[in-house]
Amino acid sequence: MKTTDTRRVRVELLAVILVLAITSCKTVIDPPPPDPTPTTMSKIEGDGQTGTVGTALPVSLTIQVNDQNGAALSGVAVTFTTADGALSATTGSTDGSGQASTTWTLGNTAGGQQVQAAVASASSVTQAFTATGTPDAAVTLELSGGNDQFGLVGSVLANPISARAVDQFSNGVSGVDVTFAVTLGGGSIAPTTVMTDASGDAMATWTLGPNAGPNTATATSVGLTGSPVAFMATGSLLSLSNVTPDPLVEGGSATLIGTGFSSTPAGNTVMIGGQQAVVLSATGTALSITIPQRDCRPAEDVNVTVMVSGQTTNPVGRRLSPANTLNMAIGDHVILAQPNDLCLQFLPDALGGDEYMIGVGSPAEVDGTVQYALIAQTGAATVPPPADFRPAQRDQTSRPGPTLDQLQFVERQQRHDAVETRLRTWERDNLSFNSASTTMRANAVAAF
Repeated sequence: MKTTDTRRVRVELLAVILVLAITSCKTVIDPPPPDPTPTTMSKIEGDGQTGTVGTALPVSLTIQVNDQNGAALSGVAVTFTTADGALSATTGSTDGSGQASTTWTLGNTAGGQQVQAAVASASSVTQAFTATGTPDAAVTLELSGGNDQFGLVGSVLANPISARAVDQFSNGVSGVDVTFAVTLGGGSIAPTTVMTDASGDAMATWTLGPNAGPNTATATSVGLTGSPVAFMATGSLLSLSNVTPDPLVEGGSATLIGTGFSSTPAGNTVMIGGQQAVVLSATGTALSITIPQRDCRPAEDVNVTVMVSGQTTNPVGRRLSPANTLNMAIGDHVILAQPNDLCLQFLPDALGGDEYMIGVGSPAEVDGTVQYALIAQTGAATVPPPADFRPAQRDQTSRPGPTLDQLQFVERQQRHDAVETRLRTWERDNLSFNSASTTMRANAVAAF
């Protein structure tokens, strides 16, 4: 018995040891790592350069492409694009260091320019290079402002005269000396020598000579094509100094005071807010006019000018008001029956608190609806009242009571409304709306 038991234990122990040995020999295989993909792009050199327009930048534009683990990635197709200038290569592949390059020749317009680099297979992986193009050397002088002006004799023209120095691509060039001079009519220019600014412009103020007629001047810059540049101006005695009354009222009369007017009324063109006025009489220094009527426009601020022989005076500002305004007390009402009365002009309220209720009705009973349009236009603002201003309270006790005729009218209207209500009720309850409804309604009225 003892020998048998010992053998069984040994056999069982051997089996356990064998199972453990088999289990310990089992291995786990890891999945293969993912393929490298282009994930980021960085600028290595060439960004932020400055160069003359139309020339190649000294440093090439170089990018580097890395994979998702940050390692440089070779053989990746990249593109370079620009709307400014030209590139030595617009496509390429990264080298063993993950880099690709191109040379940038700037465009012809001075200022900021840009090149975009991108991975061909991943458009979101990009970088932008910028550069600043500076103008080339100045080659031409051209007129840039202030020519063909009109002004009073002996006065400073409203706008300065200016000349611009430009390069071969029409970019303004700074730092170029320009000399101004009067060549006809007298007068003066200040300053006489000016250096062009960042836009390539040189500007000066021109004071006309003492006599009416043409005035000329020049701008000169040695060695530039187009120099000298010529300017023309016209000196005149025409001016407008005053307009009365103030404010003007449409349809009314006004007097204009100035110099250089034509003594013939038809020789003067007077414009008020863009509309031509009728000139009644004229002298060299005064005009009498009729202010033009307008199509239901509110009060507004306008300019008054006079034109003689193609020349126009300086504008004089005035307030132009409608001929008639509606001035109503609180609680008042107005009935308008004529089409010409449907243009309502309200006086401006300094407090901005006026409110009006407008109703539209028909003098006779009609079927359907009455269509209408209400158009409002804001006029010129009034001068605001002082901050501590308060409107006076209306004394309700001072209003006159209704007259006997008014009371009788109200009583008749009430009786009419009561009969109308009873008639509508009877029609609703007893009539069908057919071809005989008109006769039946007449009988119903007689019954009441």
